[in-house]
Amino acid sequence: MDMAKIREFLAAAAGAVWTALTLGGCTAGAEGQLCETGVIFEVTGTGVYLAPEGSDGVDGATFIGFEGKAWRDEEGKSVLPDALSPGQVVEYRCDSVLETWPSTLSGCVEVTLTGETADVSELIAAWNAAQAELAGGSDSYGMPSLQLLQANGKTAGATSPLRGSSSWTREGASVMQDSDHPLRWEDAHLAAVSLSDGEMLTLSFSGAEGDPDAVRVTRWDAGERGCKSVPDGEAVALTDGFSFRAEPDSVYEVIAQWDGEDTGGRLSWGFRTVE
Repeated sequence: MDMAKIREFLAAAAGAVWTALTLGGCTAGAEGQLCETGVIFEVTGTGVYLAPEGSDGVDGATFIGFEGKAWRDEEGKSVLPDALSPGQVVEYRCDSVLETWPSTLSGCVEVTLTGETADVSELIAAWNAAQAELAGGSDSYGMPSLQLLQANGKTAGATSPLRGSSSWTREGASVMQDSDHPLRWEDAHLAAVSLSDGEMLTLSFSGAEGDPDAVRVTRWDAGERGCKSVPDGEAVALTDGFSFRAEPDSVYEVIAQWDGEDTGGRLSWGFRTVE
């Protein structure tokens, strides 16, 4: 599915959600603040994605993070992230909506559950399709892709890991992708590289922007997968050619930064190594 079709699908899905849901309107907040209502369609480890009332699907998708915000129910009681789920309708206020994709908010300090819910199954399916397109690198935003090259003297191979949390700007248009930490990814999403102890891996970046300006690689033991809080990892030393000595039974995160004037951003990938 290409991005144009995904946009059409998401727009139709969001329209169906808000046609079926009747809201009482947003309670007035501080003077000068925007007051919006939206329905959550995905909850991540760092925040939620929602479709604002009257939005046109993927172009209006908005991310609200947990950090620095008070989440409350309709009675004003505090709500923990574990209590949030797709389909819940929330009311939020902010100073402005930043022109990224998905949209992000400036000056948002409180989010309130209204007690109403909506069916977001179609929106979830379409959003997952859009995220799969972005994670796999098959998108129209010019985001660089990564391959893991290995050559142990007998065989050579290449693995393409999926992209994790990333943000990218190209000619004034911005796109953002949020995901859990690779330690929490399922096997189906965490590409596996088979190697022997001490084998070298090389990071090969492709795209019009060339090699990144900065790269950071971090390693964790595979036994730490599924942890509730992410432990500190081990910084991995890279050669000038983005090569490093990999260890089996490990989880790696690669974070690369491009500092172009008109095009650039911060992209991440995750993968695991097995013997």
